[in-house]
Amino acid sequence: MQNSETKAQKDLVYIVALGQAAKKETIKLLDLLRSNDIIADTDYENKSLKAAMRKANDLTAGTVLIIGDDELKKGVVTLKNMHSGEQKEVEFGNLVKEIKC
Repeated sequence: MQNSETKAQKDLVYIVALGQAAKKETIKLLDLLRSNDIIADTDYENKSLKAAMRKANDLTAGTVLIIGDDELKKGVVTLKNMHSGEQKEVEFGNLVKEIKC
């Protein structure tokens, strides 16, 4: 039987922001996810993508949400399933639905 802390970590959505504009958007995304009962956190230390992904892995996050300048221009985020390695772009408007699936 899993304890609630382990389950919470696997349900964790970890946001990796690349660039200043993306960091500002991250605050909105955290609020959106948390207000929809999705456990979410982000990198507060301005780590590189590789270091932030390592941190997400250390936290056993189930999903990583990557947002950078390219994603902002397209109105999408890159969603990576840390268990399967599957990665896809998701529009901001579909993010909560996609994560909850």
